Amino acid sequence: MAVKTNNKKAKDNPCKKYERAITKYILGEEMEISQAELFTHLRQCKPCRDELLNWQDTSALLKTEAHFNKPEVQKKYQDMLQEIKRGSPTQDFGMVRPVTLPPPRDTDKEIGLGAGAIYDCLKKNGPILIPLIREKTNLLDYPFRESMGWLAREKKITFYGDPKTGFASLNPGEQMRL
Repeated sequence: MAVKTNNKKAKDNPCKKYERAITKYILGEEMEISQAELFTHLRQCKPCRDELLNWQDTSALLKTEAHFNKPEVQKKYQDMLQEIKRGSPTQDFGMVRPVTLPPPRDTDKEIGLGAGAIYDCLKKNGPILIPLIREKTNLLDYPFRESMGWLAREKKITFYGDPKTGFASLNPGEQMRL
């Protein structure tokens, strides 16, 4: 807010009450005028709008500086800098920590073994409910679905009805090989 040196000029300033209201509005204090009156004036007065924007920027900077100077924020900031300097960022700071992966799974083998168990179940039982195939083979969701899909893609089995609750059987060509 500009400092006025001429008292007569300050008394003639029609924005004086709005300048005080802007300051109080930014600080969250009670104003002598209504918020509606202030906003109506701001729509019509560019210098007061500029004053409001300046106060908002100043207030935001002060709040940021006050937050940053809190001991807990300073400690977290220093910890983060040390982690970065060591080259091992942690998830606490929104960064990814290097992960040691277990050895890769042999999914082809798992799906192949599952498909073999399903094929044997269908060979032994004929057309059977899909949930019973899973129960009889003791396969988990993975690799059961993948194994069923592999057998279907290889045209070894046929589905009847709903894929989750219907029946499955070996294809006629597979039944003839038995």
